Amino acid sequence: MGADLILSSLELAPGTEPDWEAAEKHLADLTDAQCCFDYLEVEQGDFDPAAWRESPGKWRAELAESLDNLVSAYAGHRRDAVAIELHGGGTLLVGGELSWGDLPDESFVNAASRFSACGMAKAAGFLGCSNAITKEEAEKLLKEGLENE
Repeated sequence: MGADLILSSLELAPGTEPDWEAAEKHLADLTDAQCCFDYLEVEQGDFDPAAWRESPGKWRAELAESLDNLVSAYAGHRRDAVAIELHGGGTLLVGGELSWGDLPDESFVNAASRFSACGMAKAAGFLGCSNAITKEEAEKLLKEGLENE
């Protein structure tokens, strides 16, 4: 039996710093449905109508925690991540851990994946990151999920 090394990284262009305020604004502008489905995409989870009805804002809170974890990692306050200055002048924020199975929720790898999937990484200025699911797509998935309950 062995463990796997799992790494995640985010890159900044030379001469730039993360724009954490833009990431916060991006998260604030997302609908609860967008937060839910972006989170579930990373976690590879299924939509749960009962959980949605109980707390539609719970996924936003999870994504906000991911933002806090990335800010802390970039500032050097985490043992599982480091910001590396590259020879070309850019910065690589990289972290990881050994996995004997599922990663803990507070892991850098999970936080970076969630941060990137919902579009906060792109908003903060990290390179090669995707946008969040659109409001229209999220609303369609929410409607389908609630109808199929």
